[in-house]
Amino acid sequence: FFDINYGWNDELIDCQFVQQQMKQLGLREREFIMMNPGAGWESKRWPLERFAVLADQIYEITGLKSLITWGNPREHDLARTVMALAPKS
Repeated sequence: FFDINYGWNDELIDCQFVQQQMKQLGLREREFIMMNPGAGWESKRWPLERFAVLADQIYEITGLKSLITWGNPREHDLARTVMALAPKS
């Protein structure tokens, strides 16, 4: 797993920043999938265990690693939990 905070907001994401972060992590386009386990309301959040199972299944079938994104400190904890549940993905 790779852990990046892009600070998602209503503004457009700076593609150069994203490309720079990918380069620093040694990531290339089409070599990973992105997941964000956060949600505005807890009742709308998918269980973290399901993110982990999905990440593992995608990795087993395609070989693609998962890039877990997060926006705030609470979501960072969620991302770390998913990463702990599926360390090989």
